[in-house]
Amino acid sequence: MPVRESINAYLAMKALLCAARTHDGEIPIRSVAVPGLGTGIGKLPSAVAAFQIWTAYEEIALGKRCTPTDFVDAQHRHLALNRTAMLYP
Repeated sequence: MPVRESINAYLAMKALLCAARTHDGEIPIRSVAVPGLGTGIGKLPSAVAAFQIWTAYEEIALGKRCTPTDFVDAQHRHLALNRTAMLYP
């Protein structure tokens, strides 16, 4: 699946925030720089990447988690993150 049709920016941001939150190194992580994930070679539109990054931030940093109730709900959430995403019948 091409990056421009994926939710990879959302997944990458979510992983980055989870890793930063659970980091227990000697030097704490107080901030992270997030470039336009997927917008370069991946050709993900910047507005889509920004929405995916913000959604991951809301879920992890702000605690607005939303667990899908079933497969159909998961697909609707996937589609909301990227309107060009491939869905399964």
